[in-house]
Amino acid sequence: MTLFGNKSIQFIIFIIILFFLKNAYALENKILIKVNNEIITSLDINNEINYLVVLNKNIKKLDNKKKYNIAKNSLIREKIKKIEILNYTDEIKIEKKISDEILKQTYSRLGINSKQEFIRFIQEYDINIETIEKKNGY
Repeated sequence: MTLFGNKSIQFIIFIIILFFLKNAYALENKILIKVNNEIITSLDINNEINYLVVLNKNIKKLDNKKKYNIAKNSLIREKIKKIEILNYTDEIKIEKKISDEILKQTYSRLGINSKQEFIRFIQEYDINIETIEKKNGY
């Protein structure tokens, strides 16, 4: 007789262990800050850190606490700007032509020559192009 009895019990134990291991590596998403009705979560801050590292390699060299604070403050400023702009208009909309030019300036500053090359570059940091476009045009 084996330690855990028959094969079905072994299988169930295996599934339970896998479930706990999978959840152990999950990133917990908590609401950390509320700016008026806009929230900032732990996942937002993690994504902002990745975004900032893409734009500035020197941020990668900072310790985690400094990166966290820079990302948090960046998101707070972004939310405040959005709230203030929406006090004067119903929606924030930037023309596609202007948005494309801002994106081009962003990847050109990084020494990247094309949008496709930039997309491949940011994917290494778990960022998609929609995130960048949204941040450039709210």
